Amino acid sequence: MLTYKLHVLSDYVKSIWLYGTTDNYSMQVQHPSLHFVDQEPLPYCSPESHYQVSTSKKFHWDISAWLGKHTDDIAVHDFLPHLKEHVLGCLLGNQYEGDEMQFMAAQQNSIHIINNQIYQHKVLHIKYTTYDLSQAQDSLNPCTRADVMVLAHEDENENLHPYWYARAIGIFHVLVQHNGPESQSSTPQ
Repeated sequence: MLTYKLHVLSDYVKSIWLYGTTDNYSMQVQHPSLHFVDQEPLPYCSPESHYQVSTSKKFHWDISAWLGKHTDDIAVHDFLPHLKEHVLGCLLGNQYEGDEMQFMAAQQNSIHIINNQIYQHKVLHIKYTTYDLSQAQDSLNPCTRADVMVLAHEDENENLHPYWYARAIGIFHVLVQHNGPESQSSTPQ
């Protein structure tokens, strides 16, 4: 309730003219269960999960070759160490905090990427809490809906902007095996 989106206020008058007052309809999104023969079903998503990505292995690349093709792209600068840090944070149960979380080289080397492959996906589904404390889900697609705005996780300071803005340029997953002393499972994850 503290972060109400003021930018929607200008749409109220037009919405009332088009749809009537807000007590006459619901803005709750309904997702019909339509399954087509050539459509890949959505993967299972547990209630605790904040996101959902396909587990498909259809589109994959060798990470070394993929990084070699994109050496001039700033988006993949230090990609592999950052990927391993992110994976370690997820596997060890730490909340990923971007560039602030760092692991030692020995810890990073304990992550083995299965078959050295990275898998790309078209859509990422994200669950979030709305301004009125309801649960909602949205989709990110790097080709059509790539822009993101989230609350900043900075320390309380009046001079800092309250939101971070980003653009998704790709959605990936990797299968890894964690062999380090902190490992909680030796099976691929």
